[in-house]
Amino acid sequence: MPKARITKTLPLLAAAAAISAAGSFAALVPAQALPPFPLAPGDCQQWGFPGPVTLIQSTGEVLTFNSTGPTASGPAPLKQGGPTKQGSITGAVDANGRINLTWIQDSNNGTVAFTGDVGPDGNAKGTRDPNNQVTWHSGGPMTCAQKAPKEGPTVSFDPVLGGLVAHITDRSGVTSQCEYHSDFYTRTFRLEKNSTFDLRIVPAIPLLQDRAIDITCDNGTNTHTTTFF
Repeated sequence: MPKARITKTLPLLAAAAAISAAGSFAALVPAQALPPFPLAPGDCQQWGFPGPVTLIQSTGEVLTFNSTGPTASGPAPLKQGGPTKQGSITGAVDANGRINLTWIQDSNNGTVAFTGDVGPDGNAKGTRDPNNQVTWHSGGPMTCAQKAPKEGPTVSFDPVLGGLVAHITDRSGVTSQCEYHSDFYTRTFRLEKNSTFDLRIVPAIPLLQDRAIDITCDNGTNTHTTTFF
């Protein structure tokens, strides 16, 4: 993570140090918290088939099979108004949510390829050959086989008389209890999901050097960075 640097002038830092040494601290006006923001759509790292799967085609045909996880295999009857066509399915959904399936008919070994993508809501759609003129969509959402790792909070700093204020913003979407630790300050605090917590770090003497910052939260996220102070 890039360094968070304070761009205020040295005279201001010197003044802050003098006031801190004297034991007189000005009241800190909390910075405006950022508005809540949604999780990125499709925060799934690997989609998988949910068990019973139905692919509904624009021709009225319905393909069904039963698979769990990223790969598909096994019997896959194809139904329309007439007799059911027996066949089997093979294929998978990759880490990018791209679906590639091949249906093999039992009676004549004819094959049909289904390609498509899983959307952010888990529902899938695509086309089938020949010429990809027939469209299809899933009868229900896929399942998430592996969630994307939660991101640690971001942090930025502003100098105040006698120290710093750290603006710590959640990116995990999960409320947690966190600990801020540096070589001169340690404190636990509650970080609400998708919000910013303004942590007042007073007193703090500027040394005009990089200071290591560690923020760890009980939702499994952490942030390691530095600030020049």
